[in-house]
Amino acid sequence: MSDSDKLKLTTLECLDCGYREVFTEEQFRFTDGLRCHVCDGYVKPALTQKGEMIRNRRLNINNKNMNPPIDVSPIKRQCTHKFIHLDTKNTKEYFVTTGMTLYTRIDYFFCEKCLEEKENRKSETSRTKPEWY
Repeated sequence: MSDSDKLKLTTLECLDCGYREVFTEEQFRFTDGLRCHVCDGYVKPALTQKGEMIRNRRLNINNKNMNPPIDVSPIKRQCTHKFIHLDTKNTKEYFVTTGMTLYTRIDYFFCEKCLEEKENRKSETSRTKPEWY
């Protein structure tokens, strides 16, 4: 397993009791089932918070060194972004004095690996609608 796999974290949050389990990539197995090991409620994937400790059913609770604080910022720093389109907003504003229209398009994207957000803006003033609008 590579060093980058050791930085990958999976967090599961219980819908019933709110208990959060944080797994490293090598600890997480789907064979555990997607149920909370505290109350047996259903769990959902959640974002791992900065500084959140690794805490899950695979750890030896008596060993205090197994629970170091994890800084998720190296994951963002090392990310090879894979941006996915989230939303597009189109606006137009008509100027009566010139008879021109300002067309604006904003595309919103997010990286599926580190959840960074990005937006691309295009704007053009013309009498006819641009092709990209």
